[in-house]
Amino acid sequence: MTGQADRPVAGSARVRALVEECSGRLVLLGPLGPRRALDPGDRRAVVALLRQRTRVLEQRE
Repeated sequence: MTGQADRPVAGSARVRALVEECSGRLVLLGPLGPRRALDPGDRRAVVALLRQRTRVLEQRE
């Protein structure tokens, strides 16, 4: 995740395509809400979309 509107995700063409396809659609930020329109620069919204559509693995540094 880059947090940049022009490059929301680095390294995965599939994820970038998913984010671009769903841009502007409502996503749930948590199990019960709130809903927010997907903005590629909004890290929380992008992660919420990925959690809904894919399996997200957390990487600890």
